[in-house]
This record gives sequence, C-alpha cells and structure tokens, in this order.
Amino acid sequence: MALKRRSERDRVNNTTYADLPMTHYPAGIDSRDSANTHYNPNMQGFLNVQDAKGTEIPDYVMAEHVNALADAVMAIQRTLGVFPQKDKNGVNKGTVSNRIKALEEVNYDLRYGGVGWDPSQTIVAHKHDGRAGHPSKIDLTKEVQNKLPRNNIDLTAATGLTGQDIMISRTSTTKISDAINDKLSTSQGGTVKADLSVTGRFASTLMREWDYRDAAQGTTIVSDSTASLGQAIRISGTSGGTFINKTIPGIRYGKYVIGVRAKINSTATNGPMIRVSVYNSNNTQYQLAGSNTLYAKDFPGPGEWHMLYLIVNIKGNGAAPILRVSKETTTASITADVDYVFMMPVHPAIFDK
Repeated sequence: MALKRRSERDRVNNTTYADLPMTHYPAGIDSRDSANTHYNPNMQGFLNVQDAKGTEIPDYVMAEHVNALADAVMAIQRTLGVFPQKDKNGVNKGTVSNRIKALEEVNYDLRYGGVGWDPSQTIVAHKHDGRAGHPSKIDLTKEVQNKLPRNNIDLTAATGLTGQDIMISRTSTTKISDAINDKLSTSQGGTVKADLSVTGRFASTLMREWDYRDAAQGTTIVSDSTASLGQAIRISGTSGGTFINKTIPGIRYGKYVIGVRAKINSTATNGPMIRVSVYNSNNTQYQLAGSNTLYAKDFPGPGEWHMLYLIVNIKGNGAAPILRVSKETTTASITADVDYVFMMPVHPAIFDK
C-alpha cells in the first residue's frame, strides 16, 4: 500500500500548535517577506509568468499552498475560540471588535465602590484573604499612607474596638480590660501594691472629700498655688455665703471628724468668719462636738491656711445628712477662701451598722 502523507513542503513548524506546521500563527503573523522572521514560503502569492514567446504560463497551486492556508485558518479558529463575538452572558455583540469595545467602555470605578457606585457591577465574592488563586492580602504597612483616621475605626461599645481587643504591651498577651479588672474594678475590687496617688475626690460609705469642684453657686473659683489642687473657693465682701452645700447619701451612722482648710485675707476684723453645719432631711442641725466656727483670731495670719476640726454624731431614720460650709456676715469686707473639706470616721469600732 502506498504511503499516505500530507504535502508539507517548506513547513515552518508552529511553536503553539504542533499539528499545524504550515503557519506561524499565533506566535507570529505569516509574512511574504523572505527577510521577515515569520516568512512563510507557502503563502508568497505566486504570479503567472510568460515564456520566451510571451505566452502566459499560469502558476500552479500546490498541495502545500492549500495546506498552509488550512493550517492558518485553523490556528486562527483555535486562538479566537468558539463564538468570540459573544460576552460571558452569551450576548452576541456582532463582532469581536464590538465585544472588546464594550469591555473597554466599562467604568471599573463603579465596580470598586467609586463615585456613583453601582452595586449591580460589584465583583462577586471579591476577597483579599490570601487564598491560592485569590488576590493577595492587603499590607497596611505598605499600601496605607499615614495614620488610620479615628473616624474610620468602629469605636462603639457593642461591636467596635475596646480594651478587650488590645494587648497591654508587645510582649504580653493580657488584654487591657483584663489588666484593669485584675487590679481595680467595679466587679472584682483589687489590691494596689505600689504607691497610689489620687488627685480626684474620694467617696465611700466611710469617707467623703470635697474641693473647688463642689463649690456652691454664687462663689468664685480662684487659682492658688498654695491650695491642694491649685484652686480654691472664694467669697468676698461683708455678706454671708455658702462655699459647699452637699447631701451625703450612703454614709454610715456614727461619729465622724470633719476637717475644713480655709484662710482669710485679714485678721484685723473680729467675729466669726467660717461656719460648718450638718443637717438632717428636716433641716434639724446635728450637734457638733467642738466649735463649728472659725473666728478671725483663730487664723495664724492673713493669707495663711488654717484647719478647723470638729466631731459630729450622724444618726437618725436613714435620711442622708447635709454638710454646709459657709461664710458668716462680717462688719468689714473680707475675702475668705476654702481649699478642701473632708469627713472621716473617728474610729471604725463606733459605727452603728
């Protein structure tokens, strides 16, 4: 039996499709230029010639010429694929050119939440989770400039960033919330094992403190470097007035010492200057042990702080007592300042539980 083989004279060997050796495509465009890298001698476009007598001799179409064209057509088909003019939804755009044009005219900003974001064009399940075949994770240290604005962070208590999410240091796995609860908290209490400095007012069932932040209306707050917190409550003139007037809820019954730190600008005027009173809900004054009034003679000198101490026995039917520190009416105009007031038990053993 005779050997059956396709005519492949001057084959060029296709580097993409090995079974289509008569065309360069798609690695290159077949060329009739012999100097071109992708020259294809089977596609020269041969011309008819004349013999010596001027008779035209027609060119012969050889099998390899036809095979080259067939290989080129098949290479184009494979490269373009089936229905190259249809989009992913099967819509026929008419031509490949029309399909490419439609792709180029898409506003991709809309797909990524740009101005006028169109949710219908959002990329489905687009994630940066680092999985194989997916986009890489976003590196904030390389792709985010400057600090993340506070208004871009969810700080709501229910879902946002809290002390339960932040470690206390780079070398510790303890959360801020756990660290606070481990020392002092409303639910667990705690023990302070180092020096403790408290600039705020202290309040418990056994002790109270008041300062310029508790001043009654009508007073003046003045700066004073010699005051405990750098500020004091001031009343000036001849008329009386109230420095502090505070209800004391939750205080235990028993004997307490009350301390008032005060000063006046002059000791030349005689008579009472500052008075301390404790009342019950019926405005009945508790009896105080010791003088509840500072006189001008009690102060060591003009502008010098002095402490008034007195004892009060808190008792009654459960109504919260009221503490009042006031300036007395004077014959001459004076300026009186109060730094702070405290109330603490004389001795815990005498409390009426």
